[in-house]
Amino acid sequence: MKQNIETSYRNLDHPSKTSVPSKKRKVALTIFLQNIRGLHNKIGLLNCWSTEFPHLLCFTEHQLCDYEIMNIYIEVDILGTKYCRKNRKYGGVTIFVHETLTY
Repeated sequence: MKQNIETSYRNLDHPSKTSVPSKKRKVALTIFLQNIRGLHNKIGLLNCWSTEFPHLLCFTEHQLCDYEIMNIYIEVDILGTKYCRKNRKYGGVTIFVHETLTY
């Protein structure tokens, strides 16, 4: 799923004001969200993007443990955050961030 998000910046000195600078700045952010249903057997497919990598890769139901996620390598992405279930099987969420972004 790709989304273009237009952001406008508020006056940071006065957060309560909703004034927008005269020049609007557009920022395109691409997000890929997938209910992956088990990331362990699909890792090879993640490095097969044909043109551009999305800025954020979000995977739900990865079904991995903490130590398994820490060993995942995706060509131009860095593990941003993760959540693994401790008491039940399956589930979990990971978010990978493109290496060019600061987070």
